[in-house]
Amino acid sequence: ASVVTGDPSLRPSVPPSLRVCSRRLLPPSPRPAQASTHSPTGRETPRAHNTAKMKTRLLFCLLVATVAAEAIVYFTESFNDGDAWTQRWAESKHKTDYGKFKLTAGKFFGDAENDKGLQTSEDARFYALSARFDPFSNEGKTLVVQFTVKHEQTIDCGGGYVKIFPSDLDQADMHGDSVYNIMSGPNIIL
Repeated sequence: ASVVTGDPSLRPSVPPSLRVCSRRLLPPSPRPAQASTHSPTGRETPRAHNTAKMKTRLLFCLLVATVAAEAIVYFTESFNDGDAWTQRWAESKHKTDYGKFKLTAGKFFGDAENDKGLQTSEDARFYALSARFDPFSNEGKTLVVQFTVKHEQTIDCGGGYVKIFPSDLDQADMHGDSVYNIMSGPNIIL
């Protein structure tokens, strides 16, 4: 399968980070307030002893659940190795007038090096870029596709999409009508 970013857009930054994995862990729920476990004399009550045992069991169960629910990451890209991304990502040759991507942190960022991503460089263009990864099946598992798009200018029509294609995609001939399995991303039409 492959991932693509692009479609008609006006300079959106496309994924500083991109992850495709099979499961996610949710943050723990807040703990409810607990009743006092000490008697009026300050001694620990039997309830406190049982609470400590329960906490130990709960901690053990959480540890086992965390190990069992660890996500399998099928693809990740952080664009943090300079121009090496050009060796992993293939530009489509389907049309000769696709826009070109550039590596940049953009106009606003937290860290100039760590926040770099691909940015479209020309207004009112189509963009088509893909990276191949090993085929996988998420049958019976939740699939999480996570990516970031940062629009730095006011636009009235455009988008920044990610698509998961079948593994037999011809990357050089990829285009807007290529068959895909999943498509997601912001679309702006005013």
